[in-house]
Amino acid sequence: MRSWAVFNGTLRDALHTLKYKRNFGLGISLAEQIHRDFGKFPWPVDALVPIPLSRGRQAQRGYNQVMLVAVPLADSMNLPTLPSALCRMRETRTQVGLNAHERRQNVQQIFQADSRLVRGRRILLMDDVITTGATIADAARALREAGASAVYAFSIARAPLEH
Repeated sequence: MRSWAVFNGTLRDALHTLKYKRNFGLGISLAEQIHRDFGKFPWPVDALVPIPLSRGRQAQRGYNQVMLVAVPLADSMNLPTLPSALCRMRETRTQVGLNAHERRQNVQQIFQADSRLVRGRRILLMDDVITTGATIADAARALREAGASAVYAFSIARAPLEH
């Protein structure tokens, strides 16, 4: 599991703009910047799977902010994007404000993967921000259970380390 940058300052503002203010062009700009640095992670991947939103959040927002970066990033890497490979099985409360234990409980066993899409593939699993890794861990579990041969996790940003 790796992250491109730390979730603070300008990047924090940019991700909030992408997530809450519908600035879709920002996804392409971020993907271009990330692609320049992606060679640091020589992962042999076959497909990119973005972390899906819950149905309720998807309907409310109208889009998945991770997809806005994942699709142009995958295109630049000549990888297929598989948004249907992973789905949330139930609604969860937002992770914002939860401690590490509460985050793990909140997302435990919420993902299911489509084995027809992931079996035998080496998956690049992507999220926007990783704080404790609970969401990514459960999504990776679902992908492995569905037959993915490997799962590499990547986020645009990671929460700053607490001292």
